[in-house]
Amino acid sequence: MVKIRYLEKYRTYLYEKRNRYFYDQFHKISKRVLEYLEKHDVTEIILSDNLNNLKNNGKCKLNKAVKQNFIQIPFGKLIRYIEYKAKEYGIEVKFVDES
Repeated sequence: MVKIRYLEKYRTYLYEKRNRYFYDQFHKISKRVLEYLEKHDVTEIILSDNLNNLKNNGKCKLNKAVKQNFIQIPFGKLIRYIEYKAKEYGIEVKFVDES
């Protein structure tokens, strides 16, 4: 019973560590992207949820190991970070439905 509790805590720790990593990286990426866009006088960007759709539909043609890692990346969060930070930079965000 003690080992099960340890494993549950360790699993929780790993999930939290993963989430903190993505949170940190996505904030850094979104900031760099928007600074670049601002530097080059871009006033609007067009985004798509195509990566999320690609992940969810299973139409991703990658080998199993790469596909597992690709599916674990929460691209929706990155898109949301870019969307809310774009307002701070005065950049308009438009979404395109590619279906």
